[in-house]
Amino acid sequence: STPSTPVEEPEPEDDLPGTAVETFDRLWDQHVDWPLVDSIVKELNLDGGGERSRADFDVAVASADPETSFESEALIEIRRLVKRTVDYRALNRGPDYQWDADLIEEHVQAVFDSVFRYGRFQQYLREEGIEDISIVGHDNVMVTMRSGLRERRPPIADSDQDLERMIADLASWRGRAFGRPNGHIDLDIGGARFSATGASITTVPNVTLRKHNQVDVTLDDMVELGELV
Repeated sequence: STPSTPVEEPEPEDDLPGTAVETFDRLWDQHVDWPLVDSIVKELNLDGGGERSRADFDVAVASADPETSFESEALIEIRRLVKRTVDYRALNRGPDYQWDADLIEEHVQAVFDSVFRYGRFQQYLREEGIEDISIVGHDNVMVTMRSGLRERRPPIADSDQDLERMIADLASWRGRAFGRPNGHIDLDIGGARFSATGASITTVPNVTLRKHNQVDVTLDDMVELGELV
């Protein structure tokens, strides 16, 4: 039989006629030490008995703040662990390693999102104005805004293998399985549509996230958005 050939990933779409592409470099994610976030997540000791599953609510449109008493209590512990870690680093490495309050809160949010939301995907689901997110390999991230503007974003993962792990994690949170390295999945993730293909089918993992931005809009809202005239 003829061996299967991996499908080439789509080329970056910077040069599409009539499409504006900008490089966008001010996402908080650039400042987050994700290996540190992962280590704090593993260190957390939360008694999650009775806490809601990420398969049971619309995580994609969930608040950045706690929505349950359990999340509120967990946030206190997350903030304590992040602050302890930062203080320990500064004590051992010197005052140059002390973080300001904003950087501490960015890491608190990253840990919270990793435990209760969709981790590194959540920043894009939360950002106002984004309609679609296209990821072709861990370091080729493009978002399409409602205005039609397209923006290139920083890498969403540390490697393609890390991106596939993130895909598998999200699928499992919604009660599904993503096989590696040749998986494909398409599912509603509670407020958005998520589609992903593994690296043995395409040469790098591919992810598409499409937000349900207009689920509850009125006719007047659609006119304002330019959907109706």
